[in-house]
Amino acid sequence: MVDDNITTSSGHTPPPVSSPLGLLNPTPNDAYTPAFYPVHSPFSYSQPVAPAPWPSQGQLLAPSPENTPIQPPFYPHNHEHRYNHPSPPAPAHWTAQQQQRPLQEPSPYRMRHGPLQAERLELQDAKALDKACRENDKAIEKERRDQKKREDREMRDKEKEEERVRKEGEKLRRDEERAAREKKKQEDKAVREKKAEEKAEEKARKDKEKAEHKERKDKEKADKAVAAENKQGKAAASKREDNESRKAAAELALRREKRDIEAAEEEQKHREQRHKLDERRLRIDEDEHREAQWEKVQTYLNSGNDMLVARGKRLAARLEREELEEEAERG
Repeated sequence: MVDDNITTSSGHTPPPVSSPLGLLNPTPNDAYTPAFYPVHSPFSYSQPVAPAPWPSQGQLLAPSPENTPIQPPFYPHNHEHRYNHPSPPAPAHWTAQQQQRPLQEPSPYRMRHGPLQAERLELQDAKALDKACRENDKAIEKERRDQKKREDREMRDKEKEEERVRKEGEKLRRDEERAAREKKKQEDKAVREKKAEEKAEEKARKDKEKAEHKERKDKEKADKAVAAENKQGKAAASKREDNESRKAAAELALRREKRDIEAAEEEQKHREQRHKLDERRLRIDEDEHREAQWEKVQTYLNSGNDMLVARGKRLAARLEREELEEEAERG
């Protein structure tokens, strides 16, 4: 006699079975069967979802919760156990479309030891595997951190190199701008020097014209005086006229000679001064060119102190040239 009020180990009470016809196992199995089924037990194989009904029943027993048998639980250590699929089982032979996975061999611990010892050994293997996995994860994490550190270091090195290249480019650009400004200053100075020379030449020409005009006026005045004296007392003062005319001619010749000597001395002095200025300007230009060439070399060899020294030398040369220009303008 089967008790209909049997409660399963999972707390589920199956519905009452209306008819046992066509059912292979209508009794709730997990109420009295062990947790682990033997390999060759009748419960180690999956049962069909809906067994074929008896011929006398026809199609009365269709698949339903009332006539569906309770299947044993899944036991993974039994390699012959299969899931109870809701669809009919696959064909026994292999096909080219769907290869069947071969059955797994049972654990060697189950073949050599008892269930408790095998479970202990399997647990040890599981712990060892878990430890190895954790160590592997740690190693992977450490490698990832090291890789990140290397990437960060490479990125910092790359940024430093880019910053260095940028600074060098800025430095070269500033040097080029400074050289362009110096070149423009030199051109402006050359233009000013040329204008000063033209101005000095124009002044000398005007002074010479003024002197010639004054000399011509003096000569005309002397001629007029002589003519007037001759006209006033031609007969009475011929001797005095001759003496005065000779005296005036002598004084005029003396003044002309003195003026010529002064003009020659002034011209010689002006020529010597221009020659000295040209020599000093040429020497300053040569020194400045040499200093500029040396500065280009020192820029890549020494620090900023030499650049300051060279800048001071250029400033001194510029001041000296300006003094020469002022002297030339004053002279």
